[in-house]
Amino acid sequence: DDELSSIDDAGEQGDAEDYIDDARSDFFDAVRSYLDGDYSDAEDYLSDAEDNADEALDIAGASSEDDDAQDYIDEVEDMIDDAEDEIDQADADGEATSESEDLLDEAKDALDDAQTALDDGDADEANDLAEEAEDLVNDALDAIGDSSSDSDDIEDMIDEARDDLDDAWDTVNEAIDDGDDVGDAEDLLNDAEDALDDAEDAFDDGEDDDAEDYVDEALDLIDEALDEF
Repeated sequence: DDELSSIDDAGEQGDAEDYIDDARSDFFDAVRSYLDGDYSDAEDYLSDAEDNADEALDIAGASSEDDDAQDYIDEVEDMIDDAEDEIDQADADGEATSESEDLLDEAKDALDDAQTALDDGDADEANDLAEEAEDLVNDALDAIGDSSSDSDDIEDMIDEARDDLDDAWDTVNEAIDDGDDVGDAEDLLNDAEDALDDAEDAFDDGEDDDAEDYVDEALDLIDEALDEF
């Protein structure tokens, strides 16, 4: 009775029908053999029934794992949709979202890979990739504030470097008025000004890392100019 109950449970999955039919047939053959006194045949039929039932249950279990993985993928897909709306709203509010958008794109790629893995029959890999996608979604949401903060810092760096450049020009011009040799200081300060222009362009384009590099270059040029005299 327990074996038949397990068989019926597996039958609800649909994919195990052939094994279930064989198991039922073997089971009833075992009963008939037992009633006829053919105990050895009954034992063999019962063993075959159990084997077929186990195969059916394995298929049913795999189907359940696939269903769980698909549910997880669908859940993360909903998270991505919600995160996309939140990032769009942050962008409309003037917050920097480039890093968040990049992370969300990575999340979408990971979820696509998860669906492909599940379609190929690898539920474990699908779950791992869906979890990776979920982590990336959370990182994307966290990066909304972080990106804005970083951008504010870089904008301050550019402004401070502009002040340093103005002070350096004052120092060089005073030296020139005093008749001092300033060497290549003027050329170096012009190069620093170009670097800061590049920093502002990069910042406007959302390339914060490049903007920071240009600021560092400008500051180095300013120091070098002041070392000329």
